[in-house]
Amino acid sequence: MEVEALVANNLPPQESTQPGSRLKGAFESLVTVALTIRHGGQAFHLTQIPLLRLKEAAVGVSAPPSLRPPLDTGEALQRWDIAKKGNAPFSISRRDLRQLTWEPTTVYDELFQAVLERHWGDAPLSSRTVQALVRSFHKGWSASVEGQATARWLGRVLRREIRESGVIRKWKKEPAVVLGPDGCRLLAMQIMGESRPVAEAALQWGVDDRTAYFATSILQHAVPLLINPQYQGNWIDKLCADVLPWARKTLPEARFKELMGSVILDKRFAVDGVELNTLKAFVLGAYGPGDPRLPANRSHWTGVPDQARTRVLHWLTKADIVMFFETILPNSRDRHGRKPFWLRYTGSIITSRPILTREDRLRLTRNFRGKEDELQHLGIVGNQISSAFILVFRDVLVVEFATMGRANFYTGALRERMEREMWRSTTFKDSDLRNLAGATESVVHRPGWESNVRTALAQFGVREQY
Repeated sequence: MEVEALVANNLPPQESTQPGSRLKGAFESLVTVALTIRHGGQAFHLTQIPLLRLKEAAVGVSAPPSLRPPLDTGEALQRWDIAKKGNAPFSISRRDLRQLTWEPTTVYDELFQAVLERHWGDAPLSSRTVQALVRSFHKGWSASVEGQATARWLGRVLRREIRESGVIRKWKKEPAVVLGPDGCRLLAMQIMGESRPVAEAALQWGVDDRTAYFATSILQHAVPLLINPQYQGNWIDKLCADVLPWARKTLPEARFKELMGSVILDKRFAVDGVELNTLKAFVLGAYGPGDPRLPANRSHWTGVPDQARTRVLHWLTKADIVMFFETILPNSRDRHGRKPFWLRYTGSIITSRPILTREDRLRLTRNFRGKEDELQHLGIVGNQISSAFILVFRDVLVVEFATMGRANFYTGALRERMEREMWRSTTFKDSDLRNLAGATESVVHRPGWESNVRTALAQFGVREQY
């Protein structure tokens, strides 16, 4: 019951059952955002989540109405236990029976199934009753004990006369998708075969996307299906704009982090390209764990495999190197070839941070309009002389300067202090970055500088990677 326990203990808060209420709330959030922007707020960061809420509310209006379980089945469960212990299970009331169809413990109970069948007789069943039974089956489902006896019983229930609905027609036509031994895989194929979002596709199938059954369909079958190179379709957008946001909102935090780790470490993201950039944008965006270098995000990465976090750090360091030497240098010209030189060391760099003058920060913000999430980690230096770039290796910290033509190397206690302070939110002073007296070494960018820097780094066991 591992997946079910994880899902059940971390469900999102209940929302109003009325789609109109969700729309109203989403519009009210947007009004609040508009007022905040009017008073100087940043539009991009403020509007992302309210717009997503509005989109989800609109989906809810067009989807079939979802069934809600009773608010409390505790008393009905107590009466059922008393009836069983008193050898009078058939004395349970109709009202209690209806409530207990929402409980996995009773739906998986063969005695309860027998009581239901006697109560039903030959009368047609309501769609709500059958949907409640299947939901309870999905909620109590686990990969180790699939409850095949209960699945077979529910299969017989589906063959009875049922007051029809769109969901019931789907289930009668393809019962294996919701009940069969291979149901999770089949459901994943159905969900991935549709253009609509995961949560909406679940509604169309009459399946609760917060159950263990659905979570297993997505995590063990849909995600591997998407990442498989043979998948036909825009897999990366489906993954990053639909499946991963659904997982962040629906799954327990620990399970989402496990999923993020497996996705980040997949071989399809081992090379540069559009797919890697799309995943990186998700990681840094509203539903992702955020930049792991920022103190505010570090708890989001606790529990994510270390190898995945390290891979993301390498992506971000590489992006920093490209951004700094292509955009921040005077006239955006890397006259000394520093970008290709430092790119050969990304595998050894632990972390990095550009520290920009206000003028450079303003210019960069214009160039990155629409991608502001990629700039949250930038620091500010108070002087207007030169922007700087901090590169942290295991035993040495290097500060490159945009306009001063020099790289300073710091070791020992000074290196440790600079690394501790590099993520502060306050403005840096020039002396914080350009401490020539404390530098172990300082290399001027004149002809032959590459050899000097290479030699300096080699003293600390840092070598180029081709």
